[in-house]
Parts: sequence; C-alpha cells; structure tokens
Amino acid sequence: MTRKNVPGPTSDLHLQNLQLQRQFAEAEEALRESRKRYQDLVESLSDWVWEVDGNAVYTYVSPKVRDLLGYEPEEVIGKTPFDLMPPAEARRVKEIFGPFAERHEPFHSLENVNRHKDGHLVVIETSGAPFFGKDGTFRGYRGVDREIGERKRVEAALRRNEERLRLVQKYEALGRLAGGLAHHLNNMMTVVNGYSDLLLKRTAGDDPRRRDIERIRDAGERAAGLTREMLAFGRRQLLKPRVVDINDFLGQLTGTLSDLAGSAVRLSFFPGEDAGRVYLDPEPLRQSVSRLVANARDAMPGGGELLLATAPVDLRGTLDGVEVTPGPYVLLTLRDTGSGMDAEARANIFEPFYTTKTGSEGMGLPSVYGYIKQSGGYIFVDSALGRGTTFRLYLPSVEVGTEPRSAPAAPAPRRGKVLVVTDEPLVRGLLREILTHGGFEVLVAGNDLEAHAAAEGNRGAIVLLLADLDMAGGRAGDFVRRLAHISPGTRVLLLSSCPEEETSAEEFARRGYEVVRKPFQPDGLLARLTRILAAPPPGPG
Repeated sequence: MTRKNVPGPTSDLHLQNLQLQRQFAEAEEALRESRKRYQDLVESLSDWVWEVDGNAVYTYVSPKVRDLLGYEPEEVIGKTPFDLMPPAEARRVKEIFGPFAERHEPFHSLENVNRHKDGHLVVIETSGAPFFGKDGTFRGYRGVDREIGERKRVEAALRRNEERLRLVQKYEALGRLAGGLAHHLNNMMTVVNGYSDLLLKRTAGDDPRRRDIERIRDAGERAAGLTREMLAFGRRQLLKPRVVDINDFLGQLTGTLSDLAGSAVRLSFFPGEDAGRVYLDPEPLRQSVSRLVANARDAMPGGGELLLATAPVDLRGTLDGVEVTPGPYVLLTLRDTGSGMDAEARANIFEPFYTTKTGSEGMGLPSVYGYIKQSGGYIFVDSALGRGTTFRLYLPSVEVGTEPRSAPAAPAPRRGKVLVVTDEPLVRGLLREILTHGGFEVLVAGNDLEAHAAAEGNRGAIVLLLADLDMAGGRAGDFVRRLAHISPGTRVLLLSSCPEEETSAEEFARRGYEVVRKPFQPDGLLARLTRILAAPPPGPG
C-alpha cells in the first residue's frame, strides 16, 4: 500500500465541509420555502396579521392593512395600535388590554374602533398571543385584526327585527286580553248606562237624586269610551268600511289638523302622486290621525314642524322584521321635529295604559294600533331623544268599486213581537224593560235552544230578532241563520262589542242585517228598531 492511497485528515475535513455546505444550502432553501409559504398564507388571508414588540410597537404588518385601514405596511411600522384609534377609544382599549399585557396572556375577540387613513371609522376585532425568546424573555404579541363592521350591522338589524317581532307578538297577546276584557265590561256598562237612562226618565228635574244619577251616567259614558278604545286595540271594534281616496281625505282634514296642532306648529301636507285608495272606516282614521297630530303637538311645546305625506308602495317579504301580506299599499307618514322618545317609551308606545302624559288614560295610541291592524295595515314608529318622531302607517290599497252596497230603506214603522237572545241575564233584563216600554211584546231566551223553541212557537209572529253576537261560543250567528229559514221575513238587529270573524258585521250587513254596538242608549236603540222595521225584509240567508 502506497502513501498516496491512504486517506489523510485533510481529505476527511474536505468531505465533511462539502456535506455541511450541502446541508446548509438545503436548510436555507427550506427556510426560504417556509418563509415564502408563510408569506403567501399571510397575504392570502382576509385578516390583517401583525406583530408588536414588548412596548406594543408594530414590528411587522401584513399588506392586508391597506384594505382595512388604507395605510401601506411601512406607514404602520413603528406605530402602536393605539396611535390608529380615536383618543377616547385608545384609552378604553388600553384599560382592557393592559392586564393581559402585564400577565403576558393571550386575548381574543377584542372589539375596537380604528380610524381609516381617509378619516372614517372602522370596527375591528383583534386577537393576539404572546411570544417569547429562547431564554423565556417576553418579546411581544403576534395576532390578527378582522374588520367586523358589516357583521355588526347585520347583528344590529337582526336585534331590531327580533325586538319588533317580540313587540308585535306582545301586542297580539295584549289585544286578545283587552278585547275579551272589553267584551265583559261592555255588557256591564250597557246595564249601568241603560238603567241610568231609564232612571233619568223617571226622575223629575228638581229631584235631588237626579244629580247623582247623572254622575253615574257620565262615569258610565267615560267607561264605555274606554272599553271602545280597548276593543279598537284588540281589533274588535265595529267598522263601517268604504273606499276612501287617501289624498282627498287628508286634504279635507288638513285645516282641522292645523287648528289641532296649534299656531306654533307648522303643518305641511305632501300628497303623493297617485297615492291610491283604501278600503276602511274613515271615522276611526280621522280619529287616529288626529291623535297622532295631538301627540306631535305635545312633543313640540315650543313649536316646530309636522309633515304629513302619502306615497304608493309595494310591500314584499318582511318590513322591520314583520312578515307582511304582499301587495300595494298607501304609506302615510307623520314626522315631527319634537323631543322624541327614549328606548323605553318607543318600545311601549302602543301598550295599553302606558303613558308619559299626566291625565291620560294611555289608550289613544293603542287604539290607533288596533284600528290600523284591523284594517289590514301596519304601523311603525321611529324615534330618538332630540331627533323627533316618525309614524309610518301602511294601508292596503284597493281598486274602485269594491265597496259593498247597503240595503235600501223605506218608511212605514210598525210594532210587534221581538225575540231577545242573550246569555247575559242583566243585559236580557234591561232589553226586556226598554222594549216593553217601547211598545213591543218581548220574548226572551238565554241560549240557542230556548230561542229556537220561542221561534217555533211563534212562527210568523216575530217581527224582529234582537240577538247578542257576543254569546259564549259564538252560537248567535248560527241561530240567526236558522231563524232565517223558520221566519224568512223577520228583521234582525245584532248587538255586539267584539264580533268574531265567522259572524262579522260585514257578513250580516250583506244580508241586510244591522249591528249596533254596546253599550247603547235606550232611545237610540228604539229609534234604530223603528228604522229597521220600516225597511223591506231581508233576503234569504
């Protein structure tokens, strides 16, 4: 073996050096590949990736900052996150972030507001985690920022819609309660007012007891008015709808509304072109608009402006979180420049007996709400303290010619037997006394079986049926239909405070029957009977 064939220390070192160089090159390539992969990943994210040192100064900012805040990355390097926030927001976030930084703890989903380079505000959600050196020294935080403005807007809209839906459901439940309560109160007030009227007829003008009776009668009238408003809120008031041109209606009403608003309030009416026609009872509409104007006046004690405007709209899907019946509507807007309402008042404005006014019974706006809903429409309120109030009323449009026709009338009054059907004993006794004094022969029945027996036993002799539509179980409507076959010529007058849908006033009106609302005045009821008996008999049911 020769010397030159024996490997020496120099050649071994050379081989090791080549291996190290190759390994170093591979490591560098892997590092470059890793950095490139990291950079591609960071730049493909929709979030802004950042790094700050132990003093919260940016040491790295991903290019996404351009999309979020309009800055180039190099413009942000050297700043702190608090430099990008409005001063008050910076102080708030420092108080939240400080304890995490002191303990070197991660933080998640910290909402904060940054100012964009062009000046507008951007809502951001920040999350970060601490990182440390090899020796365990705290080095700073790495994290991501995400723009959440759109998410916040969607969440706010969902909350508003959920709140409005909750209010609608609450008013539905309260409406059922108010309607049922008003039904029973109406029966009681019918008795109180009716007997008060009878007592007044029998009491001399100089009788000292007369003043007390009059006070009872006045209180009864106030209570009756309150029950009517409760029925309106419960959507159970008796309506006499007809086709109304909304612009003509409001145009004729503006003078009265201006007087109601007072000289300090400037009222303007802007009728929308071809706003349309609606099918509703115009008298409650007049009362509703007047109540809204009076509310606006009270909200502007120092004067202001009140705008009334109409416009045709087409509704589909949901409106302010409420599922609407699709179709054409008339939008009636009432907007004032008054003091506005806080969140509590706005949330309870249509709730029965809720009021911020001294001396108010708190049923004005609830009755407006119930009337609009009963007419097939929708009502919404937008308000904030110091920014005025806007009421939006959506009323379904109709074509001309949809108004039902009334039955013709002719003179020639006559008296005879009247069958009274009601399951309320006090009302039954009152009607017997009123009709007996009015010259009628009165038959009474407390249920449909008694009424059927009375009708069968007096075939051809009963000139008028006086039936209470509010009887338990809604049986009166069925009995009226059966009586039409037993005595086809019998006139019908229906008493009601809250007609059910299947026995609605409109259904009976189409047959020539009439409905009178409780409570009623004895003289008024007798006059109504006289007019009904003078009319031709109703057609077959």
